[in-house]
Amino acid sequence: MKAETLALAGYILTSTTLNGGCTILKNGIVPVVGFAVGGAVGNSVIVPTDKLNGTEIRQFIERYELFTGVDGFGTWEHEVFVYIDAISLIQDEQEALLRASNRGEQAIYSLHEQKEIFV
Repeated sequence: MKAETLALAGYILTSTTLNGGCTILKNGIVPVVGFAVGGAVGNSVIVPTDKLNGTEIRQFIERYELFTGVDGFGTWEHEVFVYIDAISLIQDEQEALLRASNRGEQAIYSLHEQKEIFV
């Protein structure tokens, strides 16, 4: 287990618990511009909010961190669940919406506006 993976998992857990979600790149940078598009690979992991822990997040990171097309990881709370997803960071809104649509995603996340944009 790499120290970087533990650090990412810890940040994601803390940020999700305090803020209801987060987006972080694999290199540990928190992007502030662009659009996060989920579904980069595999499926989201859905965890009951009260069961979210660092182990679940760490295992997700380890599963997907080396895949091409995965720029980072995103989480968000919806109702009583937290979704953990591998994301692509796209700078152009139209390209992000198209990629999200092709992946069957319901929305993208505008990092600079801090809001969902539905497909």
